[in-house]
Amino acid sequence: MMPLCDLTATPPSCSAKGTYINDDGLTLDIKTERHTYTIAYSHNISTTVGAAPDTMEIVITGTGPEHSINGNDLLGAIQIYDYTNMNFTGAAYDVTVTQEDTVGTPVTHSIGETVFR
Repeated sequence: MMPLCDLTATPPSCSAKGTYINDDGLTLDIKTERHTYTIAYSHNISTTVGAAPDTMEIVITGTGPEHSINGNDLLGAIQIYDYTNMNFTGAAYDVTVTQEDTVGTPVTHSIGETVFR
């Protein structure tokens, strides 16, 4: 992702949004044999000059069948381009994942900490 920063917003922030579509490359049935993922990213701009963002959020919304189509459905990593110029190097963040359960209730899971290198 390559965030676009808006310094005129209150508070200033950076964001990116995109769509990823995965199917098997052969199917004509795009309703039941294709996953569509919308990925939205945002982070605030710290009020401390030269500091990493205080918070960031990545929201992934998927539609399609309940089964995995192929290995491309597995998100292994997210690359944030130009993160060194946004002061992320060495920044540590607590990571949580929020999923909806079978009745649509959000359930949050803490999965540890990550550090930008």
